[in-house]
Amino acid sequence: MERFRAIEDRRGEAMTLNHMGSLARSQGDLDAGRAHLRRALELRRELGEKRAILMSTMSLGVLEVSGGDPAHGRELLREAHARAEAVDDVPAMAAVQTEWGLAEERRGELERAERMLDNGSALWNVQLLRRFEGWAQIALHDVRERLDDQPGAQRALDAARELLANSEDRAAERYLATKGLLSECKEGAP
Repeated sequence: MERFRAIEDRRGEAMTLNHMGSLARSQGDLDAGRAHLRRALELRRELGEKRAILMSTMSLGVLEVSGGDPAHGRELLREAHARAEAVDDVPAMAAVQTEWGLAEERRGELERAERMLDNGSALWNVQLLRRFEGWAQIALHDVRERLDDQPGAQRALDAARELLANSEDRAAERYLATKGLLSECKEGAP
């Protein structure tokens, strides 16, 4: 941060603030996360960086839905999605829907999470971004399990396996291997 400020790189400062805000949120420090994200958004608005504004708006929305003010967070996420839609930024629309779904899942709003994750998965699909779609399907699997929708959960898990096969995504491979083992235990296998 100091380096960006020393050379008066406001874009770098805003990017760093956005990362710091997202990191603070993931560590449970919502107040610090909110402060960093608001400052990043303020800088990005001053700079007129439309896509960066969208991403900071999304990050702040995710923070608020996850553990702050969910109604305000949803307004921010709707704004971020509208910004992406206005310029046909399909990757950003997919990211907003997916991140929104994950935030709703953390909040326990499973039906809303399922809708958002399903939308995100479909948007990754039209871009042929199999890895991102695969991770959205993993999240859908988890949500549907919690909703006690076993057939839907299994469809999502099967889709994730197909999408992530040969992806060289070690985290996904480990996760899917664990799900296979848990499914076998549930079915009574030794």
